[in-house]
Amino acid sequence: MIKKYWILLLFSFIGCATTTQRKGIYPTITYFVGSTDVAKYKRVAVLPFSDAPYAPQSGQIIQGLTSQILAQLGFEVVERTRLMDILQEQKMDSLGFFDTDQSIKLGKILGVRAVVVGEVGQYMTQQRKTDTTYFPWTNFYTGQTVSIPIQGKQWMESYVSLSLRVLDVETGSLIYSGSGQYSQGLTNPPQQLAENILGGILSKWIISRGIESASEKIGEKQALMSELFNRASEFYKEGKYREAIARWEEVLKLDPDHSLSKEKIKQAKKKLKEKEFEEIKWKD
Repeated sequence: MIKKYWILLLFSFIGCATTTQRKGIYPTITYFVGSTDVAKYKRVAVLPFSDAPYAPQSGQIIQGLTSQILAQLGFEVVERTRLMDILQEQKMDSLGFFDTDQSIKLGKILGVRAVVVGEVGQYMTQQRKTDTTYFPWTNFYTGQTVSIPIQGKQWMESYVSLSLRVLDVETGSLIYSGSGQYSQGLTNPPQQLAENILGGILSKWIISRGIESASEKIGEKQALMSELFNRASEFYKEGKYREAIARWEEVLKLDPDHSLSKEKIKQAKKKLKEKEFEEIKWKD
């Protein structure tokens, strides 16, 4: 029986998207359910996804995230090392270009009931900025007026879209398919957007089975972590580094292994030192 863990995925999806939800931005998910017998396909293999244009290895990233989410949901997912060994033995491409026949053949060799294949349509991050403005300043002694440049804001926006299909190894029929994307670029890291999209896609299939919900306490913890992380990101963007560090440290109290929070704390501490150094220079 699939674990009662899918609701955690939903809470995580909702929590991680807190910043975007405040703006009314959700991923657009489309899906087709060919079979609701989720338990029948407990053992699966996630094949390499095809890369997005100009984003090498994006397919491997999405493949890994998909395998991780399915494992959390209670599926028995074939380990990637085992899969790569089979691909090498069969002299197949590992970049995600599989037709249905190849996918079914691999599934039978691996001894699974279903295979997951997919494509990454977009996986990128772009720098955005506002224009530099000029502030007029007049020298009190000479009367000369000069324009002081004030640099515009800079930030990064991520764009992610992907799709996946679940195929029955015995019949080759389509068990489930789904795709998702955000309608605009967002400041969240692309991996986080991908997790949200995958959560939305896979939850539609799991919900179709009517599986019982998991513990609300676990879901609330994930939602709280996401809220704290996103609030810290907002403080960081506003230059409030102490407040940002405090929120990320609260995330680590809930999950000491949260690597992204650890990295963000290092960045914030570096920015804080630079800011304090500039303040001392102005005082002198």
